[in-house]
Amino acid sequence: MKFISILSLFFAVSYALIAIHYISFDRDQKLKLIDTISNSTSDIWLSLSFISKDYEGFVYDK
Repeated sequence: MKFISILSLFFAVSYALIAIHYISFDRDQKLKLIDTISNSTSDIWLSLSFISKDYEGFVYDK
């Protein structure tokens, strides 16, 4: 019985920590950071002109 209570206490504390982290996470700041990064990087398109067919899956064109 002691093992079950310690195990349930462990999971309760774990879920409480996850809930606290979820509530305190600053989602607006993270979205602003992602928007800033996405605006400063260019899209990468798969190049269609290759010297060899062996590299077709690995070469990207800027």
